[in-house]
Amino acid sequence: SDVCSSDLWRRCVELPEACAYAAFGASPEGLVLAGGANASGHLRAVYLVSPSGEVRALCELPMPLAYAAGVVDRGKLHVIGGQTAPNATRAEPQLLTLDLAHADGPWVQRPWPSADRILANASILDGKLWLIGGCSLHEGAQGVPERTYLRDAIALQLSTLASASTVETCDQMLLPHAIAGSADRKSNTSELQSPC
Repeated sequence: SDVCSSDLWRRCVELPEACAYAAFGASPEGLVLAGGANASGHLRAVYLVSPSGEVRALCELPMPLAYAAGVVDRGKLHVIGGQTAPNATRAEPQLLTLDLAHADGPWVQRPWPSADRILANASILDGKLWLIGGCSLHEGAQGVPERTYLRDAIALQLSTLASASTVETCDQMLLPHAIAGSADRKSNTSELQSPC
């Protein structure tokens, strides 16, 4: 059968505003969406969407942020990287953490120890937060942002976050090719760079 047929998909929730490219993570309470973008610009809003379709606003991000990676682990939403405005020529070099048990905040901000990035993929494996691929940004011709596609995977030990004000990587590796969430990639692999 056709995967896109209307009888297989249904609208289950209406968000308070249009939102694309949000960081997200699944928790036992539902899906957490942080930031994103719409026609008005980049967003600070954070929502928890329950399995029943109820939408609850949580503490806003400290700044507007789209194209960030997100993951939930042990009741904490981690948001990594992202871009504060459509014309920003660098990604945010940070890890933001919100304890979902204290959804009114505050967010904990820490510097991220590798290349600033957007459109990365985040995952939790064996107690480590992995950030995989994505794109770094730099100023191109006429001052517009240009992307460099990354092929690294960086991990940090989550147990060190409880008391640390900085973040240190514990593992890193190079992927065979660049990977970025929902992004087009030029086929010329000579343009790919990695900080590793």
